[in-house]
Amino acid sequence: MRDLEELNLLNQLIELGAKAAHAHAQSNSDDGHKGTAAYVQWQELRAEMGELIRTAYAPEAYSVPEDATSRWAAPKYDSQQREWCIAYEAETGFDPMMDDYEAGLQTFAEAAVASLRWYEDHTSDAHLRISSKTIPGGSYDAARKRGGA
Repeated sequence: MRDLEELNLLNQLIELGAKAAHAHAQSNSDDGHKGTAAYVQWQELRAEMGELIRTAYAPEAYSVPEDATSRWAAPKYDSQQREWCIAYEAETGFDPMMDDYEAGLQTFAEAAVASLRWYEDHTSDAHLRISSKTIPGGSYDAARKRGGA
């Protein structure tokens, strides 16, 4: 790779990294909707950064088995931890927030509990926002009393 191309790539990565750091900080917001949107943005920025690196440094014909590129791959995660992360992702639609574990700031269990608490807060906030909206043809409470929920 040429020096100028590499410098351009590094500048793009620095800019995306700054945006990702800001989004990650916002993802810890007490505002469930704002936090969720920021978390999704953080994940998208990370993916964009990874794609930039893969495009710049990997030959076009090069392919890596999907398991080897998994975020939950060894050596950071043992098989039980990897299984838990995959289950969390499958059940919630979100990646568990394992950055503090990966940085050595939390144990796996602490990071897992933090992810569960975040998801619980997120779903409670979403439930409150959605259930407070007018439901066409009735109300949430009336439908629950009739056995609709």
